Amino acid sequence: MMKTKTCTHPDCQQNNPQPIENFSKNKTKKGGLQSWCKSCFSRYIKNYVKTDKGHRVRKQAKQRYMQSSHGKAKTKQYNAEYYQRHKEDLLRPQNTKPLSNVPKNKRLRKYFQTTKGKAARKRYKDNPANSNQIKAAQALNNAVRDKAIPHISTQRCSLCNGQADQYHHHEGYEKEHWLDAIPVCRQCHAELHAAQH
Repeated sequence: MMKTKTCTHPDCQQNNPQPIENFSKNKTKKGGLQSWCKSCFSRYIKNYVKTDKGHRVRKQAKQRYMQSSHGKAKTKQYNAEYYQRHKEDLLRPQNTKPLSNVPKNKRLRKYFQTTKGKAARKRYKDNPANSNQIKAAQALNNAVRDKAIPHISTQRCSLCNGQADQYHHHEGYEKEHWLDAIPVCRQCHAELHAAQH
């Protein structure tokens, strides 16, 4: 005889009682199953993540995962695979004529001229954890200056194909990877770093 269970959700749209296969496992519940069926629980989650609290909880969970060893490994693996798939396109010489006039981030430059901005930059430079990142950026800037690497204004973003604004060190900041970088726009660059941290 097929085992059944009744969903306790007041707005359940399924025919009760239902087969136990329609309920997720939950060891904390009597019987080892959720009180709500999968359909009701899924509907609740979809509505919950749309709220401010749900969005915040989901974002925090994602950040915890990306900070875990498994999350960092998955991100590094994705970046490496993406680079290998598009390596020829990324390293192909580009037209030296700029695709467009890339606007300067005047607001950020103005901030770093303030006392607060200068203090923030000094803290960043004095932090030993940022040493390799600073050296990698300097090495990349020198390579662009020496025309060993195309200027960013001639490049397309590797992720969204828009105008690239910055180079992203997808292999990390170790010395052997200082010049291993892909062009990305400012938004995609921020998303990549958010995913890694």
